[in-house]
Amino acid sequence: MTTLVELAAGQRPTYVCTRLFHPSGRLLGTFLEGGVRAGLSAALTDAHLTATGPVTFLPYRDSNGATTPRAGHEFTRDIYLLDAAQVRRAGRMVIPLDDLQVDSGIAFELGLAWGLGIPTLTVLLNSVSLQHRPSGEPLRALPVLSMMSGTVIDAGAFPLSGLSSEASAYQEQVLASLSRMASLVREAVYADPVPPVSPRPERPLRLGTVHLEGGVPHAGTDLLIAHARTALRAQGWTVTTSARWDASPGESLVDRAARDVETALAAQVVLNFGDGADVDAEVAAIQGARTALGRPTVLLRSAPLGIQDGPVYASVCNLMLAHSAWRVAESLAQALQWISDLHPQESVAAPAPRR
Repeated sequence: MTTLVELAAGQRPTYVCTRLFHPSGRLLGTFLEGGVRAGLSAALTDAHLTATGPVTFLPYRDSNGATTPRAGHEFTRDIYLLDAAQVRRAGRMVIPLDDLQVDSGIAFELGLAWGLGIPTLTVLLNSVSLQHRPSGEPLRALPVLSMMSGTVIDAGAFPLSGLSSEASAYQEQVLASLSRMASLVREAVYADPVPPVSPRPERPLRLGTVHLEGGVPHAGTDLLIAHARTALRAQGWTVTTSARWDASPGESLVDRAARDVETALAAQVVLNFGDGADVDAEVAAIQGARTALGRPTVLLRSAPLGIQDGPVYASVCNLMLAHSAWRVAESLAQALQWISDLHPQESVAAPAPRR
């Protein structure tokens, strides 16, 4: 168990997830990290300890800024390796869920931390909820993200009316909501500065099983999953798919999500359907949890979109997903071929991160 003495020495700092590539995400990250740092600093002061090493890790500031740019995939690979190593040594992870469409990198990091047993503090920042229409169940976050979250702070309240129409006063109201969020985070971290790591349960591997995961269902993905199921069964694989979104009134989507995640973790191989401008957050979280166990995931990215910031920073999708996948397929046929090359009755270890 991490102690305050170890924390003061810079061991097991808190990993603060953040959106990276736009000012609002970076601004939120600084408020969030500031609240974490204030809470940890106060706890250390009360214990008559002085921090001699970093007590937080903030991606982009502490990974992109500490990595030497190199052309090709090496730069994003190095960032992935550094970030993933920091998650593994973290004493806690703090996660902002600040949008109904959660950033895939943040979702991956949540899944990785959950799979490793690292305690998490999830900060809800939406002022609205999702609603699952078939069951009527309201959701503050997607079911897989909810079941992986540990301690949850609801800091999303923001008035729908009664706001100032004067520009500077409204800006102050928005900044005040960020300050309130940072204060709530500070209080939570101060009250529990070094939470214990959870024991990792045994998760037996089901040889000969492929799990298909598409996240929030829609007609296009459903067709691809149906085609993949037929082809893989013809190869001799047992095929499983997620069932949480089929919940009816009286069933909890979060409970069903827990069963889906355990099914995905037990599979010999997972085929993740990750098309779109960004990878679905539930898909990303499950890939993170698989990565924690060292079990292979094939990520299907047939969308003609990538992420880049010039020739150095270039990736087929969020770098955490691109470099943690066993293979990134450009077509369903390619994904099925790679899986067919595996023997359904032999265990497969996840190879080193994609280069």
